[in-house]
Amino acid sequence: MIFGIGEGKVDLVLDKMNYSYGETIKGKVKLDMPKPAKAKELRVELFAIKTVQETQRSSKGGTRSVTRDRVLYTFKLSLGGEQEYSTKEYDFEIRLPPAPVQGAAPAPGWVSDALNVLSMFGMNYPIKWHVNVSLDRSMGFDTSKKVQITVQ
Repeated sequence: MIFGIGEGKVDLVLDKMNYSYGETIKGKVKLDMPKPAKAKELRVELFAIKTVQETQRSSKGGTRSVTRDRVLYTFKLSLGGEQEYSTKEYDFEIRLPPAPVQGAAPAPGWVSDALNVLSMFGMNYPIKWHVNVSLDRSMGFDTSKKVQITVQ
């Protein structure tokens, strides 16, 4: 195969697209492989990204505004390790973290990190949540699919 064409595809189906903090995301990964393919891992990832604006100083003394994405939260769930993967469906569940509470005392884990980032950069951009599935192939191109969800 040339450049991964015809080596199969992966689809990600979620029970819904809108969630609340602390809720469980239920979904299904559908592999459609024309022939079995060796891969290191099949995994589902949940992540939250916040776009922030920063001021950078140049070497000439000036400043400029730069927009960057900051990862606030990541969670990885392995659906299978190194093996040959063929056409098959995999069910999964991932629990969303509890809601960050503005003004609360620092909590362990992602809530504290998120509050620190938000307090430093303000809340001018919403947090974007994504669920990503990827088949990490031993040889060849990885196969993946990313779906954006809403978390409130």
